[in-house]
Amino acid sequence: PPATTLSLQTSPPNIGDSSIDILQHIYHLEKCYQEDNCPFPDTDPKAIYFTVGNTLADDLSLLIQQQQNSDQVMPEATETAQRLMAFENDHVRAKALSFLALQPPSADTLSAIMQGIKDSHDRGVYRQAMMEFSKYPQHTERNNIARFLISQLQHGGKFVGQIISQKSLPLINQDNHTQWTETLQQLPSSSLRYQFLHANLEEYQLLQSGG
Repeated sequence: PPATTLSLQTSPPNIGDSSIDILQHIYHLEKCYQEDNCPFPDTDPKAIYFTVGNTLADDLSLLIQQQQNSDQVMPEATETAQRLMAFENDHVRAKALSFLALQPPSADTLSAIMQGIKDSHDRGVYRQAMMEFSKYPQHTERNNIARFLISQLQHGGKFVGQIISQKSLPLINQDNHTQWTETLQQLPSSSLRYQFLHANLEEYQLLQSGG
């Protein structure tokens, strides 16, 4: 990409800067982080990680504000947010999700979210993701989401599993009901994961019967 007027040595972007400048700043942050040559103090091994993560999150916040004030879709910023879902920092993932929530649902966004949160243990990120997943009503998408979440419920962290179980009702359908039920039987009956999923499966059956 062409050189931005906002280099990493100058002040970070602000809301008055163009989206192009903000995106260029993000690009240079990603590049310097990958190449391990960011011009930030590295007082300890995690210092650069946190500094870059916080700066990326701030840049995404600016893009969110710009999108909220615009009726136009921002495709370049959407691609950037999709890419940043893979950044191994849940603060960045949360901001990327907040931006993607302002965009029309797409197959690329759905894929980016699932890949991005796969290794996350952040309950807030999963709450956001579950809200986004409900925007994909097509059977193929819904069943792909269900397979992903069931795998996370079985093999992921306990607290993430609680969020998945608690927010699962909108994602249960006739095609995947059996898979959710089989998953329930594999969970400890005294766990919150079991209790949340059991309640949602009962609610689904009630809704199906017109209750």
